[in-house]
Amino acid sequence: MASVHDWSPKKLGKYQKRAEEAVQESASIPDFGYSGDVDLGKTWAITFSKNRDSNLMEESNYDSIKEDLEKRFPDDVSDEHFSHWAVGWVDHLLVRMLDKRGDVTKAGAAALEWKERLDGYPVADEEDLSRRELEATLDNIKFEGSLDEETAQKVYDWLSKHNPGALESQDMKGGDPSDKEIDEALKGLGLKELEEDEEPPPPMPYVDPPEQMQLW
Repeated sequence: MASVHDWSPKKLGKYQKRAEEAVQESASIPDFGYSGDVDLGKTWAITFSKNRDSNLMEESNYDSIKEDLEKRFPDDVSDEHFSHWAVGWVDHLLVRMLDKRGDVTKAGAAALEWKERLDGYPVADEEDLSRRELEATLDNIKFEGSLDEETAQKVYDWLSKHNPGALESQDMKGGDPSDKEIDEALKGLGLKELEEDEEPPPPMPYVDPPEQMQLW
């Protein structure tokens, strides 16, 4: 995912000062006692975090970046879980920013480049975020309408055709259609009886199967 592939001294040197600052900041976090295995605050630093209250974009960014850095620098990355008095728990992605000589590491440079990329555009992986938003929306429909998975998918499909605004992600926590919107979809699908004198919502249109799927 990341694009730091030129590991020349000049390229790495660009991140030297920021790597040192990241380590210093991790050493001076108030009320944070660390007793793990890495040298946090000396050569390692906290880079990215998520917690119980993180939204879908924050969770997606954390997991996508963690996957990338762990794959490329398995010995220089540590995903650690902590209890937290305010948000229940927090996960920190710790990265070895400096080597024993105090020079910025390749892992440190890659983590800092990820920060640069998110400053320019806040999503690390569009495909991953879209998948999470879809899953969260389906979960919200299932919960709000007390529906099984198959019916929730049908409601989602109906709303995407007739009322797509109901599926827009709310505060990066997925779409959250109201009881009324779900009720309308169920009636449009013929899965719920209409009230007396109630006009039926539009049904799902029939779509011809694609040519390559026709068997005769």
